[in-house]
Parts: sequence; structure tokens; C-alpha cells
Amino acid sequence: MKSWHRPLTLRLRLILIIFLAAIPAVGLLIYSSINEYENRWQHASDNLLSLSELAATSQSKILHGIHNLLIAISKIPVVYKFESSACDAYLASLLPGYVQYQFESFSVYNSAGIRECGALPFASGRISIQDRPYFQTALAERRFVVSGFLISKLTGSSTIAFVLPIIRDEQVTGIVTSTATLETLTSMASEIKLPVGADFSIIDQQGIVLVRQPYNPDILGKPISRDIIAKSLNGAIPRLIESTGDDGVERLYSIAPVLYEGHPIFHVIIGLDKDRLISEAKKSLVFNLTAVLSIIGLVFLGTWLLSKKLVITPASQLIRAAQQVGGGNLKTRTNIDYGTGEIGQLARQFDEMTTALEQREQEFEAAYQRAEYLALHDELTRLPNRRALGKKLSGYLDEAKNTGTQVAVLFFDLDRFRVINDSLGHFFGDQLLIAAAERLVKCLRQNDVVARFGGDEYVAVLPGLKTSTEASRLAKVAVTCLSEPYVIQTERINTSASVGISIYPTDSTDSATLIKYAEVAMRRVKESHSKYQFFSKEMNTEAVQRLALENELRRALEQGELALFYQPQVRLKDNRVSGAEALIRWHHPTKGIIGPAAFIQLSTLSKVF
Repeated sequence: MKSWHRPLTLRLRLILIIFLAAIPAVGLLIYSSINEYENRWQHASDNLLSLSELAATSQSKILHGIHNLLIAISKIPVVYKFESSACDAYLASLLPGYVQYQFESFSVYNSAGIRECGALPFASGRISIQDRPYFQTALAERRFVVSGFLISKLTGSSTIAFVLPIIRDEQVTGIVTSTATLETLTSMASEIKLPVGADFSIIDQQGIVLVRQPYNPDILGKPISRDIIAKSLNGAIPRLIESTGDDGVERLYSIAPVLYEGHPIFHVIIGLDKDRLISEAKKSLVFNLTAVLSIIGLVFLGTWLLSKKLVITPASQLIRAAQQVGGGNLKTRTNIDYGTGEIGQLARQFDEMTTALEQREQEFEAAYQRAEYLALHDELTRLPNRRALGKKLSGYLDEAKNTGTQVAVLFFDLDRFRVINDSLGHFFGDQLLIAAAERLVKCLRQNDVVARFGGDEYVAVLPGLKTSTEASRLAKVAVTCLSEPYVIQTERINTSASVGISIYPTDSTDSATLIKYAEVAMRRVKESHSKYQFFSKEMNTEAVQRLALENELRRALEQGELALFYQPQVRLKDNRVSGAEALIRWHHPTKGIIGPAAFIQLSTLSKVF
């Protein structure tokens, strides 16, 4: 059953999407206004939080500077020795020198809390601050302390005190203090740039206002709103709260602790009128309404006019390119101007993807060829390996079966290779194996196959032979080539080769069996010290018997069946014993006593002994 409607084109789909998007425009505007309000609120919150953190950091730096100043003062001899007159003069000289802090006074107290000297004179007896909590904390914890709000006993003004213990020979002998009035602190804070409608306060740990911007003397020295105190003094991290200020205005407050050496000293509070935030959001709503309606109209018009150039044509090119790549043509490119648009970027990514796929395909092909080569070749000599030999030999046997020709398998073993390798080193051994492989390839026929079977053993396959005589002739040629001296670097090396030969189809029609028979024949060459020899069935029988005897000989060693006898040697002229001959005998459990001639040579060849 055919569908009644035609497939939608890309242009119609774009217009339909815009149309559907215009239907919930009102809801979208409401959502946008709410989102705008939240964004503005969040932005203002973040800015407030950052501003309070910046102000708190600034206050911490001021505390650090005052701390360092008090450290320097405490190390002055006239100070820590309580030399009253000299100390008074010295401290008085400091007041004009630190106008950035606008200190009211400097004072030095002994460990009993009695004032010993100071920058300002005091006519009515000596002052004691023994009852002050900051004095007690400084003595007990031996650290820099900042008091909360207090009324100065020296001047009677509203101040805060900065206190440092004087430590001599690890003993607290007194304290040095500096004080600043609340008006001075507020004046110093006037440099902080605040948003329009914002207020700035610094409170102590008890919630007493120390600094207020805009300046309001009626608030200084008094507790801030209880609600703000409850929410601000129970944490050591910056936070935001909403509360009503002293003037009854709803504000968003950012509160940041002023920490020094891990101790909370003050709290910075910045408040911003919430109505200002809301009014900005209302203005944004009107702007959004006008902008969205205008954009919808322009998008409808622009979509119709520009969709073909900007979307339809590039999309068609991408589709055609994707179809060609899907068909296996990795050289296909989109031929689209990349530019900065999404389709351009998509085209760039597509072209880069196809380029990467093409390169990966080439790398894969190269890696596959390399892996295939290594799977079928010996890495040292570059000759076919045992696996490749089996495949090539099987192919030649099939061909010989069809043509009625013979195939010879020549199994080569380099003589004295182990001695050469052990004496001269593996480098010379490897070079000898490479040189021998090259000689075999050169001296045999072009269509003959030479493979490295393992160690110092090579196998040559000679296809298309009419008689075994050709095999013996080529074996002689190969042995002659391999027996010529080798010169590796400056070392002259002499070696030769032993060759065993098996013939298809005379000896076997199986490739693995032909190789085994050629190896058996090569072992016979080693025993007889000839150069080459053809396989015979007797060799196989002897090899089986030899293997059985070798296994029995190993068992004999384990079971202690070998015994040593000494036969005296008598001198005939005087019938005196001149020596003894050591003779070994094998007490075989079933064959009886076996003489050494039957197993000594076998034990040497098989390395049983």
C-alpha cells in the first residue's frame, strides 16, 4: 500500500520546524524571562560573592601587614625592655609613618596587662587590660590576635585592637598593640567599588558592625540584624543569604569570612537590593518579546531564500560523498568550502574522516603485508620459514602429480656451527647463517625454494626433476658452495654441510614425511662423514630403533644399569700387571649384558652422556 503523502524535502522540514517553534512562542518568552531573571540573579550572586571574597582577601592582606609591623616593633630593644621614655618617643614617631593604616595609637603592655609605654600620653595613672579577652588569648595561645569591637581605655573611642605577644627567650614578657577607630576603618573601606544600591559592612565575631558603607555612624558599634548574624557567623566559607536589612529593604547578602592564619577575624557582608535585579529582568522581557518576534519573521524569510545555497546544496554534496565512501571509494571528498559554519565543519570532519580512513586502510594493508611476510619468512635470513615451506612443498607436490615429474627435498645442516657460534659469538653465528642462506639461493636453480628450517638447518625443494640424478648433482653443487670459506669482518671461517635427500614420489607423497626422511638421511650423513645421501627405508627403521635405544639408555642412567669393570693388563716378559683397562657394560633387564660398541656412539650423538 502506497503512502498518500510525499517525502518532505529538507527545505520544507526547516520551515516546518520554525513554524512549530513559533507555536509555543508565548511559553518560550515566559520561560526566557524566568531564565533571564534567574541568570541575572545568579550573575549578581556570583559577582557579589566574588566581591565579598575579594574584600575579605584585601582585609587579610591588611592584617598581614599589621602583623608584620607589630613583629618589627616587638623586636626593638626600647620596646621589649620597656624603656618608657624612649619607647614612647619611638611609638609616637611611627604614627605619621603608617598613614595607610591610620592607627589611633601604639601601646606596649607587660605580661600583667599594665601599659608600659605608648604613642599617646595617659595622665590618669597606669592602664590595665588584664580583663580584655584579646589580651588573655594572646598570652595563652602566643599568637597574633585581633579584638572585636571595644571602647578604648586610653581614648574612650570605639576601636578595635591588633595584638601581638612579645616573646623573649621563649617566654611571653608582654604585648604590643595598635588600635584603629571604627570611623578610620570605614574611611579605609571607602575605596571598595560597590554596585549601585549595594551596602558594605564588616562585623566582628559577635556581630558588631565595625565598618559600614555607605557611611552611617548610627550603625557603627551596634549589632547587625539577628537573622544575618545567625546565618553568617556559623561558617568559615563564603555564602549567600536573603534577608531584610536595617532599612527594611529586601536584599541579597554575600558573606565572606576574613581568615588569618586559620582563625576567623571578621566577616565581610555586601548586600544588593533585590528590586533592582527584578526591574532589570522586566526590561529584559520586553526586549526579548520584540527580538523573538522579529527574529521569527526574518528566519521564515531567510530560510526560504537561503536554504538552497546554504543548506540544500551542501547537504546534497555530503550525501553523494557519503554514498561513494559507503561504496568503498575512500578517495572521495565533499568539495565543500569549509568556512566557519556547521555544514562546513561537518564537511571538514567528513573529509578528515575519509582521509584518516584512507590512511588507516593503507597502514592496515602495509601492516597486514608485513605480518603476512613475517608469518611466512625467517626474520634473520629473510628465507621462507617452516610454515611457508610446507605450503610451497604441498603446491609443488600437486603440480608434480599432474605433470608426472619428481620433487627432491634436500635437508642441509651446517657442520661445526655450534662450535663456531660458541667460540666467536652470536653475531658471527648470525652472519654465517645469513651468508649460507645467500649462497644456497644463488647456487640452486631460480625456481627452487630454499627455506630456513630452524637453527643451522635449511631445506631446499627442487621441483620438476626427471631423475634423482639431477638431485644429487644439485646437492653436490650446494655442498661445494657452502664449503667455501666465509670471511665475516676480518674473521675467516671454514665449515661444510651435510645433506640428506628424499624424493617424491619414490620415498613418500606427503610433504611432512618427505622433510622428515630428508632429515633422517642427513643424520646418516653426519654418522658416515659423507657429504650427501639419499633416504632409504632401512634408515627409517634404524632411526626408529635408535630412538628406542636412546630412550632405554636414558632410563638405564636413571636406574643405574651401567656398570664399570677394570680388566688388568699383564706384561708378557715378566707376567707382571702393568695397568688396567676400564670397560663399561650395560645390564639390560631383557637383553642381558650389552657391550659399549652398541651404545657409546649413540650416547655421543644424542648427547645422553
